[in-house]
Amino acid sequence: MVVLMVVPVVWGKTLSISICRFDSLSDRLRKSLTYDAADNTNKPDFRELDLGSLVSPLRAGPAASSSSSSSGSVSGRTGSGPRSAVTVNNHSGNHIRKLILFPSQISMEAAAKTTPWFSLPWKRRILFSVVSTAIAVVSRRDGTVNRRLVKFLDFRTPPTTKPINGVKTYDIVVDSSRKLWFRVFVPVQHAVEHLPVLVFFHGGGFVYLAPDKDIYDAFCRRIARKLPAIVVSVNYRLAPEHRYPEQHDDCFDVLKFLDDEENCLESLPEKTNISRCFLAGDSAGGNLVHHVAQRACEFNFQRLKVTGMLSIQPFFGGEERTNSEKQFEGRTPLASLKQTDWYWNAIMPPGESNNRDHPIINVSGPMAVDISKLDFPATMVVVAGFDFLYDWQKRYCEWLKKSGVAVDVVEYPKMFHAFYVFPELPESEQLMWDVKEFIHKVLMKVCLV
Repeated sequence: MVVLMVVPVVWGKTLSISICRFDSLSDRLRKSLTYDAADNTNKPDFRELDLGSLVSPLRAGPAASSSSSSSGSVSGRTGSGPRSAVTVNNHSGNHIRKLILFPSQISMEAAAKTTPWFSLPWKRRILFSVVSTAIAVVSRRDGTVNRRLVKFLDFRTPPTTKPINGVKTYDIVVDSSRKLWFRVFVPVQHAVEHLPVLVFFHGGGFVYLAPDKDIYDAFCRRIARKLPAIVVSVNYRLAPEHRYPEQHDDCFDVLKFLDDEENCLESLPEKTNISRCFLAGDSAGGNLVHHVAQRACEFNFQRLKVTGMLSIQPFFGGEERTNSEKQFEGRTPLASLKQTDWYWNAIMPPGESNNRDHPIINVSGPMAVDISKLDFPATMVVVAGFDFLYDWQKRYCEWLKKSGVAVDVVEYPKMFHAFYVFPELPESEQLMWDVKEFIHKVLMKVCLV
């Protein structure tokens, strides 16, 4: 049966209505979501940094915190990366790095006047419009989700023992009663090396998506291949059917599962060094990364060690309406005040959903948990100049600094929320380089302990 879908597509300041054959549209969306740009000679050589050599179990030990020899020093970085950057060291030893991707940065006022996603190919803009419309349709006013319609729009990738783009995958069940499992991504050319482990928590507002969704299967496959690293992508329970703290429990329980030697040997490649574990996540997954890392600091693991943390455009909020929320309202895809408030109501338990200053939502707000006395891992935070959540992410970075955490802030001034899932964007490729450089830096310090 052919189904017609009315798709609103924003072009500049006009709104056009496109009527598409759904069977044809879904096929195009699937191809778009799974597109993975091929490497070429103009892109950075990610093999120059040998992460495997830094994960040898011979020098296992806790991660070293960053240090600085002088207060407020500024140093330039040179190397094989395609763009220059500066590093600012403060007296606490925190590192704040901002990539200079363009000749001049755009002010927030100027950002409100132009939307960079219009520079995307028209098929990508259609994709964003369809996704935004679909989210609005399936997110009901009563706080529930139309899961039947979500399944109708489901694009999933099965595990592949035969490598795709140099990476094979397989799924491991942790607890079938709560459908807790994870997908392992193994770069086959490096499978016998001592590679770092990157435990990944996907985004989707705590409500949507999963490790086997095409968009995250492709993204984690890129990470595994280009770092290289063993990527463990966690399937946690979704809101509103499952509310806080169930998502956090699921993610943390995967760490405890991997901490068990027998489980680890059966689940990961033989030479995987679980004492060199990085937590990573995007959007809502970036929120989960922080809270799971905090719990990991307070737990006595036997073998696993959270060495570093990667938070990509983390999803935070609060009672206040920030400048970026006001100025980008209705101007950027995938995020709006109405939708983010809906997500917070969906994940928080009844009776607590009206308090957006809850520490799960506003981690650096008036009810923030003190992490200054914890051995919190070195952290890289990715922010984008056109992200609706920009101000919350910057506040989070400042709060981490004040708490004594070693922080790398990597900013892409002209990018938007979820830009990294588009591999054809230069900034998406640059992110891969920056993640690899961060992991390399952290592992270098660990080896010196």
